[in-house]
This record gives sequence, C-alpha cells and structure tokens, in this order.
Amino acid sequence: MQEFAGQNQLQNVEYHIYAAKEVEEGILHFTEDAGMDMISLGVEPERIAGLFRKEISAALVNHVYHPVLTFKV
Repeated sequence: MQEFAGQNQLQNVEYHIYAAKEVEEGILHFTEDAGMDMISLGVEPERIAGLFRKEISAALVNHVYHPVLTFKV
C-alpha cells in the first residue's frame, strides 16, 4: 500500500488493517467504524484477482445499504 501511494504521489494517506474471516466482513466493519457513506473498489477484470474482487463487490451490493462504486484498475 505504501509503495502504491508513493508511486502515485498520494498524500494524506491512512492505512487500516482489519482481521476478519471474510473480506466482505472486514470491509463492512471498516465502513461502519469509519462512518463511511460509500464503498469504492477497483477491479481488474482481465486477471484472476479481478474475479475475486467482482465476487466481493457483488456480495457487498447485496448486503449493505451504502452505494458501491466499482471501477476498472
């Protein structure tokens, strides 16, 4: 995460790690704790990793009351 932030010259970055059994569960807990109004996820559709993210985004859409924005990385 730090390398990505540095390569893209991102400033004022915060890093958070949540221990959860499922990625979806960790994202949901983080959004609740941080008081977020929207969830945004990057997806890589042409890679296997993108397939997993698609499943996560679909699961989030079905289980949260916040808007979920997905964008191609």
